[in-house]
Amino acid sequence: MKTAGSLHRVIASVLLALSVLVILLALLDVSGSFRLLVVTAFSLLAPGWAVVAFWRPDNKATEWITAVAVSISILIIVAMAMVLLSAWYPVPVFVTLAAVTAAALVIQLRRTDLTEVAAR
Repeated sequence: MKTAGSLHRVIASVLLALSVLVILLALLDVSGSFRLLVVTAFSLLAPGWAVVAFWRPDNKATEWITAVAVSISILIIVAMAMVLLSAWYPVPVFVTLAAVTAAALVIQLRRTDLTEVAAR
C-alpha cells in the first residue's frame, strides 16, 4: 500500500508533467481537442493542488475540492488582472502560470524527498 508521501509524489509528478505539456503545447502553437483536454485538466487541478498540497489537509476529498476551488480562483484573479490592466495576453500569462505551478510542484517533490529521508 502506498504511503501518503508516495501518493503525493505521484500526484505532483503527474501534475508537473501536465504543466510541462501545457507549456510545450503553447510554445509549439498546437491546437485541437488534445490541447483543450490538457489545458482544461491543468486549469482545474494543477495550480490549486500546487498550493493546497503545502497545507496537506487530513481529508483527501477536502484536499481535492479545495485544489479545484483554488485553481479556479487563481484563474479568475489572473483574468481579472489582465482585464483591469488592459493587457489581455492569455497565452503568455498562461505559460507563466504553468511555469510557476511547475516550480511549486518541484518544491513539493523536493519536500517529499526530504521528508522521506528524514523519516528513515
